[in-house]
Amino acid sequence: MKGQKECPSCAMMVSEKANVCPVCQYEFPAQSKGMRWLALALLIALILLFVFRYL
Repeated sequence: MKGQKECPSCAMMVSEKANVCPVCQYEFPAQSKGMRWLALALLIALILLFVFRYL
């Protein structure tokens, strides 16, 4: 469903804005946008390295 995420502990659907599952009290880890950009940049760098290495 849109706007919801699944709790990995109890499999209940909760609001994607929730920090804690209301059913089992699982605490969702905080996701920073900086880490996403870093991971994307590293992935692109690895792909470019692989491509240019074999040209």
